[in-house]
Amino acid sequence: MLNATVVGNYFKELQTVTEELSPTSIWNMDETGINLEHQPAGVLARRGAKSVPGRVGNTRENITLLPCVNAAGEKMPTFIVAKGKTSRSLRAYNMHEGPENAE
Repeated sequence: MLNATVVGNYFKELQTVTEELSPTSIWNMDETGINLEHQPAGVLARRGAKSVPGRVGNTRENITLLPCVNAAGEKMPTFIVAKGKTSRSLRAYNMHEGPENAE
């Protein structure tokens, strides 16, 4: 249960732990999903329209990007997660035009 005492104690402990760590030891990662087909073009509509239908496909093909950076500003190569069970199934993705050093 969260209350002022519990939260205060958490941040006191966090302060003692982080004082012992260097900036190269503190990492942050963010998961970002990208839909490969859902990139709608501009659509014209009346001003004030409540609902505007888009012109997009019905596929749900996604990839997930996992960039990771530490407190010193160093970064790992972006990790890309795509649907597929074998390396052969991933050949359809153009990795040469992706982020540098992506895996």
